[in-house]
Amino acid sequence: MPVEPIVLRPTASFRRIIGYFVIPIALIMAFAAGVAGIVIATLMIAGYVALYIKLGSARLTVDETGVEHKGAFSTKKIRWDEVRRYRFFSIDPTANAHAAGGGLIGALAIAAVKAMQKKGGNRRFKAGRMTLFGDGTHKLVLSSRFAGCDAALDFAFAQLHPRLSGGTRFGDLSWDGTTLRHVKKGDLAISEIESVNIGADGNIAIRKIGKRLAWANVPMLRLDNPVILFDLLADRSIEVVMSEEVFLPHPTIELLATAASARANLPKAVVHKS
Repeated sequence: MPVEPIVLRPTASFRRIIGYFVIPIALIMAFAAGVAGIVIATLMIAGYVALYIKLGSARLTVDETGVEHKGAFSTKKIRWDEVRRYRFFSIDPTANAHAAGGGLIGALAIAAVKAMQKKGGNRRFKAGRMTLFGDGTHKLVLSSRFAGCDAALDFAFAQLHPRLSGGTRFGDLSWDGTTLRHVKKGDLAISEIESVNIGADGNIAIRKIGKRLAWANVPMLRLDNPVILFDLLADRSIEVVMSEEVFLPHPTIELLATAASARANLPKAVVHKS
């Protein structure tokens, strides 16, 4: 039975950001440059309104054949069977805001944003994107600038993972089932891996048993098919510690939960004092 296509509309956030720059400049021109300034300001605002409407006409359609992006000025499409790899990152946009905001005002702003956001449980796609790569330069992006993109991501993961599973290379990392290899750090045997930690800022920290600092840090954006890699690591009972701000498909959430439960039930070593 055919699945109903998912059609997404862009959020207004990006268009509003443009307005935050255009409208103040237009008002300054109108008050400071006389009649000529008023004319220029009117043209600027009219142009912004036209652009606002044009950008809002974009559509992202996801169905059983692939993904089509009808933008304001062009149309792109990629079929699922054309996708050779994908790159994906999902972050909490307030993760690094302390450094940018600073002081009490920054802290209050962050607290206000977080208060409006319910606990994600890895099911809220707050910010990020998935880039689908075909042959050559052929690619298409699904991003959080489209409302309801989480439904499209679920569909994409379900279509892509059966097609792309089985590989051993994942961008800056590779995994053959027994050894994790980093392009610069070299090899880390499965018995040496303490945990793989994915943070709300999109950074992946790989920890080696007995070491205080991370053995390697890898931005999620530098990995190909990252969620497939997380599945493979968890399937080998490696502890994958995932921030709940990172959006994941249901099968991965279930796999991580099952792996965590299995580790919790392992017998603990007991030290007997003589």
